[in-house]
Amino acid sequence: MTKLGAALLVVALAGFARTPARAAPGQVSREEPGPAQKENFSAERAEFAGELRKAVEDYLGPQMPQIVADWRLVKMGGIEHETPPKDYEAYRIAPGGSTNSGDRRTIVVEFLSNDKVIKRTSLNCVIEMHARAVVAKRDVPRGATITPDMVEVAGVLVDSPPSELYGGTEDVVGRVAERNIQSGKVVRKSLVGRGVDVKAGDLVVIVAKSDAVQLTVRGIARKEGVIGEMIPVVNLRSNKRLLAKIVEAGTVRVDF
Repeated sequence: MTKLGAALLVVALAGFARTPARAAPGQVSREEPGPAQKENFSAERAEFAGELRKAVEDYLGPQMPQIVADWRLVKMGGIEHETPPKDYEAYRIAPGGSTNSGDRRTIVVEFLSNDKVIKRTSLNCVIEMHARAVVAKRDVPRGATITPDMVEVAGVLVDSPPSELYGGTEDVVGRVAERNIQSGKVVRKSLVGRGVDVKAGDLVVIVAKSDAVQLTVRGIARKEGVIGEMIPVVNLRSNKRLLAKIVEAGTVRVDF
């Protein structure tokens, strides 16, 4: 037998000598390609690309923010040129990076043999996300306090960080627009601020409370604030200055 014939025989026998390894939890097992697949390399690569795409979708699904109603994997850059190593037994998906909006993510694929990583490759994924979020029903000028008739919930394409979106109008009503918001635009958290619950000079009810006694008296706020903040107030009966906590609009509390 010639050297060339012997070499071809070794290669042929090598294909039958290997047996598929069992994948560890969280990994994807590799099935050895048959002779027909070896002869059609492009078909094998296409089959692997489809399998890997499904694995990436299964990996990304549980990570989608709650506000995202629907999503799809638009593209996996690099997969069309990816060739898995011949001697891998399993592969696993690992996190890479993400843009602030979350629509572009890098996924790392690690190929393993004998529980050791023998190759790493990165895939650039483009994701399209849709959500039910608060949008402006009409133009909202800067400085305006948002009222129920100004906003509604609608389906939107997510083009900003999902954490910037409001899922219900009750989360927006009463807040103040810090920028002009055009009709139909998503009301993002960065566009609005929390409206004050008490303004400086407002008449307020001062509740003085202990374990056994609760007294109420009228007063004047000397500083604006929101619920939960401490502000100075003046007791109109005694003319004393007190530090009180805003518990609701127009009401403050002093503990003693």
